[in-house]
Order: sequence, then C-alpha cells, then structure tokens
Amino acid sequence: MLYDITLSEKTQLQELETVIKKNIQGFILTGNALAEIRDSRLYRQEYHTFEDYCKYEWDMGKRYSNMLILSSDVVENLKQNGNQGSHFETQQNKMNANSADVNPSETKILPANERQARPLTRLNPERQVEAWLKVIEAADGGRISAALVARIVQAVQDKKTDKEIAKIKERIDTESIYTRSFKVGFQSFLDVVCEARDKDWKENSKKAVIKHIDELKKLIIED
Repeated sequence: MLYDITLSEKTQLQELETVIKKNIQGFILTGNALAEIRDSRLYRQEYHTFEDYCKYEWDMGKRYSNMLILSSDVVENLKQNGNQGSHFETQQNKMNANSADVNPSETKILPANERQARPLTRLNPERQVEAWLKVIEAADGGRISAALVARIVQAVQDKKTDKEIAKIKERIDTESIYTRSFKVGFQSFLDVVCEARDKDWKENSKKAVIKHIDELKKLIIED
C-alpha cells in the first residue's frame, strides 16, 4: 500500500533528490540524503520500501545504499572526533604542503571516497577514530589508499581480539574451577586459533573451525 506525502514532504524529497543527482559521486552528501529519505520514509508515495526506491530510482542495491549511509556516518564521526592532537596537525600540514591548491585553514584529513571509508564501518565510532589516526600516521603526508585503510582497520580489530583473548587466558589461569591440564590445553587451543587468524586463515578453514566449535558447544550444553 502506497501513501500520499504532504506538499512540504514533496519539496523535501525533491531537494534531497537534487543533492543525490548532483553528488552521485560525492558519497558523503549522497549518504546523508539517502539516510534522511529512508528515516523520513519520503519514498512511500511511490515505493513500498526504501530498498525498492534505491533500486528503481538510482539503480542501487541494498548493500551499496546502506554502505553509502554508513560511510557518510563514518565521515561525520571523524569530523566531530577525529581531528585531535598535535600529530594530526603535523600530518595535515604535510598533506597541505603536497598540494599547491589547498587552503590549509579549510582542509581536514578525511576519507576522500566511499572505498576509503568503507573498512571503517566495521568499527565502533571510538575505534574508527583510532584507526583513522593510524592511517594518517602511516600515510605520513602521502596518498591514502583504500588498501591502507583496510590494513589498519584489520590491525585494530586484531589488537582488540588479542586483548580479549588475553583476558580469557588470564581468567582461565587464575580461576580454580579448572584442572591444570585443562588450562594448558585450552590456552594452547587459543594460541592455535590466533596463529590461524594471523595467517589470514589461509592454512585452515575459518568456517569449518567455527562450525566445529558450535558443535562442541552444543554437545557440552546437552551433556
């Protein structure tokens, strides 16, 4: 069932669609406009779902439209929270110096396209800032590539995982409800899993490992 929208909503829709038409390559404005259309359900007069609206109006799949929205959210987060510290200012000055047409007072180091912002969507807002500052440091005033961002994001995720695994190991080792042989065996298992992850699961099947862990969990629960 379709629904009529008010005159003011039609005007709002037209304005937002103009933004998308003019900035189909500018993912930040496009993502913000799509988010507003979705959240306000401005598509409802002609389409049943936001997914259909994106598909038939803009030839966008659900995954891509959602990624544009998430990526624009990343940039907004970095604008608000990411430009911190003297190191950031140093790297910004280096990037400004590498461009003859840049006004330093107006320049902020932010993802230049959706591909750069995409990996950051896998992190929470605080981790996004942490990862982006590491990206700026690694670029050292040079070009920031999507591959560099993806590599830094993976490192941040691995670091978080390592901390969580270390906590599990510590709990297992200090709690008296486990035998010594169980502690040694379980911690060895965690080490093997970490080693497989560090090798990007090239020598072991991540999917199969998860499946067997789930099966083991089920057997323990049912025992």
